[in-house]
Amino acid sequence: MSNESLRCIQVDDIEEANSETGWVKEQWVGYNTGNCDITELEDENFEKALVDKEIDHFLDKYVISDRVDSPSESNEYAAWEKDETAEYRALEFTLKEQTPRYEKKILEGILAFGKKETKQVMRSRVDIIAIEESLSFEKVVDFITRHSFSRIPVYKETIDNIIGVLFAKDLLPYLDRDYYNWRTLVRNVMFTSESKKLNDLFRDFQVEKNHLAIVVDEYGGTSGLITLEDVMEEIVGEINDEFDTKSIGVRRIDKKNYEFEGKTLLNDFYKYLKDEDLEAFEDKRGENYSLGGFLIEMNGALPKKGQQIDFSTCRFTIIDSDDKKINKINVNFLK
Repeated sequence: MSNESLRCIQVDDIEEANSETGWVKEQWVGYNTGNCDITELEDENFEKALVDKEIDHFLDKYVISDRVDSPSESNEYAAWEKDETAEYRALEFTLKEQTPRYEKKILEGILAFGKKETKQVMRSRVDIIAIEESLSFEKVVDFITRHSFSRIPVYKETIDNIIGVLFAKDLLPYLDRDYYNWRTLVRNVMFTSESKKLNDLFRDFQVEKNHLAIVVDEYGGTSGLITLEDVMEEIVGEINDEFDTKSIGVRRIDKKNYEFEGKTLLNDFYKYLKDEDLEAFEDKRGENYSLGGFLIEMNGALPKKGQQIDFSTCRFTIIDSDDKKINKINVNFLK
């Protein structure tokens, strides 16, 4: 990413940064060297690079701005007061016509990063794949082989009582045995709250040197699961490795019609919306974080199969539902 595309400046004294005429000195930030330019991240593993370089230093302290040429102060930068719209005005000002789309997506992800809560990104309780601690060694090996996860939560009796996490790699030295007490390999698990901001959770992952956390609700019950990869995808977009299957939960039918699972996170659904539609959904989402939950609230009750719900520029048709939830939805983007 070129320096002309992205500038980061710190506003220590907002009075010095008048929204129209103020100037602040260039002050790069980052890891040791003080350089917040993310050019070097393009060809690296984003997850490792961002963690190692602590790029999160500017996520909630810095305003994105473009260099302004000034005859009298050629090495200074324009800044805006950081109100609700300032970040987006600055982003719009920063991006030139020739700026690649992937760069714009990263910048948008950074700007939204500090405002999102863990519960908006986590995979829900019902989607957690976990091992019961009473399983035999043989069944545990078979379980991990079938699911192909590198880390799997371990619970005792109920999913609300998660006692640790098992790393698949820790089992490798014992695969030639008929029996091994695999419970001795269970590691401590990291817990976090539903309301924790993603930038704070990112720092927790750094400090704890962990890649997985169990999300708990206000009563201490298991609400969901979130990984470092989930957090990073909010900035850089989808990260696919050799074990990832093709995108699940969404199927393109034609240019204007898509099928979504009811459990699709609204944040993921938003990627298919125009900006003006996104604002309409955000205004009405309330405490809902899945597309199915949003439609139930809009309808006032659980909609039946075949029922249509119009909202903004979208027409939702319920393809499949049961007594408890919406399973599959057709979305027709009318515009």
